[in-house]
Amino acid sequence: MPFTVEKIRRAFSAVAFTPKQDVSVETKVELTAPYPYANDHERDALSAALGAYLQYRQKFQNLIKRISPGHDLDEVWARVIRGQSLDQVLGEMKVGAAAPAGEVPPPIIGEKHDERVRILDGMVKWLRTFVTELQEDLSAKDYEIQRLQGRIRKDHSARELELAKDAEVVKKDAIIKSLKQHLRKEERHNRNLSRRIARIRKFAELSKEGEVVPVKIMESLTRDGLRRLNDEAGIETGDIIYLLRTSGWGKSVVRELAEAGIGAMVIGSSAAAETDPLLKPAFRVAGIPHLSEKDAGVVVRGKQGLAGKDSLDSALSEWRDEQVQHEREKKSELIEHIFKEYKSERSKEVRKSG
Repeated sequence: MPFTVEKIRRAFSAVAFTPKQDVSVETKVELTAPYPYANDHERDALSAALGAYLQYRQKFQNLIKRISPGHDLDEVWARVIRGQSLDQVLGEMKVGAAAPAGEVPPPIIGEKHDERVRILDGMVKWLRTFVTELQEDLSAKDYEIQRLQGRIRKDHSARELELAKDAEVVKKDAIIKSLKQHLRKEERHNRNLSRRIARIRKFAELSKEGEVVPVKIMESLTRDGLRRLNDEAGIETGDIIYLLRTSGWGKSVVRELAEAGIGAMVIGSSAAAETDPLLKPAFRVAGIPHLSEKDAGVVVRGKQGLAGKDSLDSALSEWRDEQVQHEREKKSELIEHIFKEYKSERSKEVRKSG
């Protein structure tokens, strides 16, 4: 119990309540859940009061059964808690009630009464002293508050000037940071462009030699793979592209390659094992030559590849022959389909006329 609370308890001759064991925070929260409180201190005080009530509740209920009607229960409970027996309390209250109406029972004069008077006098003196101390503390706190308020106003004025400078510095720092980020972004873009120009020049030089044809490497037949290829080496009309992976391919990417006018798509040996059966017909419909690594004679080193010109021309020539045959078959199928439809319609007309 705090010292100040103990002094107040002694002044009022209050009965202290101490739990039998330490109370956990979880128990305090559960005990005070039905009641409102503003902070942890109020919660602890409320839980202590509720704990005292729960401890004395059974004793109060037993007293109710033993007390006859007409007695002040609060007075009886208060005296019992202070240590008096029930019989003693009821006896004293009975003596007080036996006095004639309108008369005050004579005071009990004796050592006990004198002790009570001394206690009350001491309590009054202590309370006056306590009030004086509180007033002095209050005056000291008021003076300290005024002193601190003046200091705050002074510091506030100086701080406003510093904040104005700091705000300008922060603003300039933000601009510098943004410019640095933009500069780093442009530097990365320039490096990418430099690497791309170097690859394009190398491909151009290889193309002039005549015996080999440069091949551009595409990681996957997806939008991400197409974007990377375009960023690293660019996509030009007539390019021969070597595909590393076919998984996750999409028809939209095939259409974009066809619109770019690439010369051929070479499927790598590692990608051939996982090639979707529908991939080759998709290239056939788009008009893009679909060649194997072996037929095209492609050799890959890192992100660059070369194809022997003779092997590549032979594979392209074979694919064109197959493409011509494929288109003929499509036309034949179309004509046959039209003929069948005409024959069916003609049969229906003959049956109607008959």
